[in-house]
Amino acid sequence: MKIVHELGQAGYIVTQRGRGGGFRLAKPAEEIVVGDVVRLTEGPLNLVECFNLENNTCPLIGICKLSRSLQEATRAFMAVLDDLTLADIASNRSVLSARIAPLEEGIVAPVRSAK
Repeated sequence: MKIVHELGQAGYIVTQRGRGGGFRLAKPAEEIVVGDVVRLTEGPLNLVECFNLENNTCPLIGICKLSRSLQEATRAFMAVLDDLTLADIASNRSVLSARIAPLEEGIVAPVRSAK
């Protein structure tokens, strides 16, 4: 449950321990940017060794065209996620819910947006 702790510490969710506990959003879904959550939970997206300048031992640093292309692709990927909010993802909630098997009551607390 480390991820829940991280999300709570960052102010994305509020947790409640004990019977009837669970978690809920700490702020409106419209204010939660997916790119920010990915950065928090995944850290730097080092697809290849040379992305990590502290541990890089690649002799091709600075001249490798693949590295440059992967960096550009990563920036583009994160730019898309930076334009996406949790509300955007859940905008078709009724359709999503119909596709997903109903949760057994009491196992997971429903996620509610803070108002």
